[in-house]
Amino acid sequence: MGVKFVDFPVLPAADDKELKRRYDGSQDFELASYGGSSKITSAKDIIIDNILGREFEGELEGKKSNVIRARLFLVGSRQYTVTVLGRSRDFIHSKRADKFFESFKIMK
Repeated sequence: MGVKFVDFPVLPAADDKELKRRYDGSQDFELASYGGSSKITSAKDIIIDNILGREFEGELEGKKSNVIRARLFLVGSRQYTVTVLGRSRDFIHSKRADKFFESFKIMK
């Protein structure tokens, strides 16, 4: 059992130098928003449709959904956050979760 969602706040545009700093800050903010002693367990840069992004995983201590897998994409002034929350790593790496991540497309 888990939750899947997409969020897209509007932010000032970032140049390449600023991009890494924003991804680092955004993944930290995402985890902090769940409270407790959440921590990142892995993070890597990804490229989807020629767009540089970041995928990370983390543990959410003391929550019903206690693991997270998310992808961040900064495109122009928008930051897209695609998130799967679940009770197990099996869920966030399931075929259903992969299909959800693969269904997300940024239209140009």
